[in-house]
Amino acid sequence: MTRGPFRTSLCAASLANLWLFQNWTVLLTYTSANTYTMKQPPSRGNYLAALTDFAILTLVLLGLMKWIQHSAGRLQRTLKILFLILLLVPANSVRESLAVAFPLLKGELLRFVPAGVVTAAALVLLGLTILAAWVRTERLYELSRKALLLLSAAIIVSAGQSLHRAIDPPARFQDMPSAQPVETPGKTSTRVVWLIFDEVDGRIAFRDRPADLALPELDRLRAESVWTDRGETPSSATLHVMPALITGESYQVRRNGSSSLTLAREGQMDSREWSQVDSVFTRARALGANSALAGWYHPYCRILGGQLVDCAWENLPNKYGSVGENWIEASVGGLRALFETSLLSPFGQSLATRRHAENIERLEARALQMVAAPQIDLCFLHLQAAHSPHAYDRKTDTFTLANSPLKGYSDSLALVDRTLGRLRRRMEEAGLWERTILIVTSDHRYRSGRSFDGKPGEGVPLLIHMAGQNQEVRIGNQVKTLDTQGLVLKMLSGEVTATAQVAEWMRRGGQFSSGR
Repeated sequence: MTRGPFRTSLCAASLANLWLFQNWTVLLTYTSANTYTMKQPPSRGNYLAALTDFAILTLVLLGLMKWIQHSAGRLQRTLKILFLILLLVPANSVRESLAVAFPLLKGELLRFVPAGVVTAAALVLLGLTILAAWVRTERLYELSRKALLLLSAAIIVSAGQSLHRAIDPPARFQDMPSAQPVETPGKTSTRVVWLIFDEVDGRIAFRDRPADLALPELDRLRAESVWTDRGETPSSATLHVMPALITGESYQVRRNGSSSLTLAREGQMDSREWSQVDSVFTRARALGANSALAGWYHPYCRILGGQLVDCAWENLPNKYGSVGENWIEASVGGLRALFETSLLSPFGQSLATRRHAENIERLEARALQMVAAPQIDLCFLHLQAAHSPHAYDRKTDTFTLANSPLKGYSDSLALVDRTLGRLRRRMEEAGLWERTILIVTSDHRYRSGRSFDGKPGEGVPLLIHMAGQNQEVRIGNQVKTLDTQGLVLKMLSGEVTATAQVAEWMRRGGQFSSGR
């Protein structure tokens, strides 16, 4: 095979293109449904960064291939083995892309297979690759060059489309303008804070709490609440649960665009936009109550912003959505992302973990503002403190935890506790605690419970602290959280004011008796 400079350069460019496979997938092939959980679409800087990374990788790989050509003997063989090992790098990008359709190829796998087994399998694969490269070095090197030449046509598509979008980037997404506050003379002074911590498991937080995990704020609240650790949610997926809790009805859901989620009742063909379905916020507004929301995952402010007097939201960061939008920052982050996953990184905290920590702090700051605002009657908070990737280190009280996809859950529960304490203190400082009803729950159990401590996740906590309550009422039966919004509306209207009423509602599994 002729080893002309052009063929060598083309091989290097083709391998660089394969290394960036996941980058191209994220930047060029995302669908309208994918934009639902994006904070913003890729920027001009992201496309320029990908092209820059492509050029850098091409030059580095070309240098390696030139070195191979000008070396001999044992050194040349060693360099060829190194080149063959580098062919494994795109495998991680391919895995990330396929994980969209096959969740077991990402963090979902850790729910069923111990992390040690996954690591051992990866090391075995690396060992077999090295062994094969050592035994059949020349043959595999020539085959890889031929394969790279065949795949080089893809460069035109990926680089060409990126250049086009760098010149004409996608339009930015916009949140809906907030609603004007309702001014209702003589309305009830009762206010409700509905606090949903994502993926807090009732069993692990209470019944089977790790011996070395202290949750003083949760325990304090439990001692002055009606509570259960056996809450039953409408689904185990945030995508389905949050619309159900907010509307009071369980739906089949479909993502259609950056601000479009359609809801359809089970077995019915007709669907409606979530923004057009009555919610706890529209119903509260009809009662003369102002609502505010700070949440994550769902683009709440793009869909429900017009029903709220204040709104803030953050998205779920992924690896390539965490590299930044600035050209240089995104270029450096894009190269680094080739060697890490959303959960694990040889550089310490992964990019996604670091961005998740930033999002947590930013959303908590907005939540603290909202709970202390006296004009807000219903404050709805959906916070991501317990959700992976786990970034909080409870021993140092800092966001420095890295590479802890399972055991880090204990630290994240400690972060939930810290957040709860901060929110309570802010309400106390604002003089609002004594007239606030606080509801604390979760959207679903810990789905990796079995990998965490050998037992499946079981139920979510549901704690309801009535204004001025100082006694504990424990409920042992399961309680459906679906109609919590109905309870909230009765609280805002003044129909539910006593601890005994809430206890009755929970003992009936999340329903009031007929006629109530």
